Amino acid sequence: MITYADIREKQAEIQEARQEYIQRLRDMAKRLVKTYEDSLALPKPRWLDIDGNSHPYVYLSHDSCCEKPEDLQVDFQDGVTFNLYTVVDDDPRQSVSVNITVSILLLDGDNMTISVDGYQARTFSHVDTNAKINEVCEYIKDSILMSMNEVTFGKKSLSEVKG
Repeated sequence: MITYADIREKQAEIQEARQEYIQRLRDMAKRLVKTYEDSLALPKPRWLDIDGNSHPYVYLSHDSCCEKPEDLQVDFQDGVTFNLYTVVDDDPRQSVSVNITVSILLLDGDNMTISVDGYQARTFSHVDTNAKINEVCEYIKDSILMSMNEVTFGKKSLSEVKG
């Protein structure tokens, strides 16, 4: 006979599995951001604006400013998605950042998958080694450089109207 204790025990198992899932994705986000930041060989970890306020060169955002990977909201089906910002000009008067969208999820229970949507979208499967994380980081940097090439000065000519 099934008792309340059995049901409660099952609920506790599910809750523990949820927490492990959340922690696993947050840990991967933290590892990715740390590896990415280290790969940039930044001159210093932070820069100062005109008012003397300190800002990171790399930061995360998802519906708010400057989140930590350990605070990211994780969806049980869709994983975690966040915006990874990189300061590309640390001019104290007017800084410039480039945004890359990163999604991390677990497929089939054990396939850590990272999708990067910057200049172009790309998905990396089985991201479980330092080499694979480095590959994702290099793609993020390439994507930033490619998006910076999309600068247009002036207006484009209008197509000729025939009537």
